[in-house]
Amino acid sequence: MKPTTWCWFAVATCGVVLIHCGARSSLPGHKGAGQPPGSGGSTPQPDGGVTPPPKPCVLAVAGPATEVMASDDRHVMAPSLVVVDPGDEETARPAQVALQGFASGGSSSLHPDIQLQRLRVAPPWPGGTTIDKPPMLFGVETHGWGQMAHAPGGVGQLALAWYSDPDMVGYTAFRVLDIDSWSAQPPVEIAPNGRPALDLAPGSGVGPGGAGYQGNGYAIAWRELTDADDYNTITALGVLDLEGKLLLGPLWQGVEAPYPGYSPSIVWSSSAYLIATALPDCGPDDDCPPTLTVERLRPASSPTEDDSGLELAWSKISESVLYRPAIDSYGGRTWITWMESDPETSGYSRDVYLQELDAMGAAVGDTQTVDYVIRVESRPTLTATAFGLTIAYAQDGYGTEIEESGYNRIVVHQLDHEGAAMGAPQIIDATLFDDYAPPQAVALEHPRGLLLTWSGRSADSGHEVAYLGFLECTDP
Repeated sequence: MKPTTWCWFAVATCGVVLIHCGARSSLPGHKGAGQPPGSGGSTPQPDGGVTPPPKPCVLAVAGPATEVMASDDRHVMAPSLVVVDPGDEETARPAQVALQGFASGGSSSLHPDIQLQRLRVAPPWPGGTTIDKPPMLFGVETHGWGQMAHAPGGVGQLALAWYSDPDMVGYTAFRVLDIDSWSAQPPVEIAPNGRPALDLAPGSGVGPGGAGYQGNGYAIAWRELTDADDYNTITALGVLDLEGKLLLGPLWQGVEAPYPGYSPSIVWSSSAYLIATALPDCGPDDDCPPTLTVERLRPASSPTEDDSGLELAWSKISESVLYRPAIDSYGGRTWITWMESDPETSGYSRDVYLQELDAMGAAVGDTQTVDYVIRVESRPTLTATAFGLTIAYAQDGYGTEIEESGYNRIVVHQLDHEGAAMGAPQIIDATLFDDYAPPQAVALEHPRGLLLTWSGRSADSGHEVAYLGFLECTDP
């Protein structure tokens, strides 16, 4: 196959300076292959969600967005971040993050795959951001982006779940990366009939026979085809150990639906896995209006009695079109955000909502309206941290050229933990936004602030590339 040149960058205050490009031939992808690794999804809380919040701050845009992962002949799409080291303000130790990207298309003949690189983020922005580990193959032979998470409980590992298709035999796969050595274990198969991983959330494992929450593990959601001819799907959920072994599941969510079906978002609330899903209207002849649901994953009550399942914790019926929600926890508290639109507007304008949940998924207080958005380009993401709650999405901008910064923009709302706005929404100018996945964000301690990533059109190559933006802490 044709080699692919992957480029990594040193970022200067005047922009992005290319310092090295290296050719990488295609690597064989097969079950058990031990190639170096990659890809992305949930933000973990190694402390179990009980860290006391430090001093608050108001986030402000630190400077322009910058390219961080690109290929000379492929697009890089749906990037996401996981914090490897948040950094330390007292010792000036810089932060480190893992960035994954789905590489596909362009003029390359390579099979799509997922690449992983490690970034060092230090002040000032963007000049202090450099590549610590260059892009490496992590998710082999993939048919879409993956879900990446940091292992819970302070374990020095990253995990990736994705739809792998080696030798034209597809399955939902899982792979572990050791952070210290930056080396990957062989991929393991989670579901032989599985397709894309829809979410991966770090939290608790379960005991023998799937009984009770205990130890460390992940909850995972994936899609399965139930009828290859009609292309019907169903969503499956399960609990994994840290090495990807399925300890509980599959638990089937809802009923069959035409492809692509439903895509849930998962979080560990400190007491249970909560699963948030938007269920669309199933048609004029059926009594099932659009409904937002939060379900609680219930492990088995004993090793000998498999009574595990999903329990409805909260729901909201809507007359509007619902979009995939986002859910996150911090400090023992949990929140969900989502968008709704009038069916007549075809999603051109949307309302953004926020609801707090208790640790078992029930509503706490009233639903809050965060914003009314026009010309929206993505669903929202929610990041709950010491900085409060940040809700990010992409929106049309003011530019006329797709490679122009400002053609689209990334909007970030910062709220305190009670849902009150902390200043005006922050705007990061962007090129044409790639709508495979919404903007993703993680919190850093040094430099202190919120790091975001998304995919957009390169101003130089015309390909889709991964961008970073940074909101720095200022005094409240």
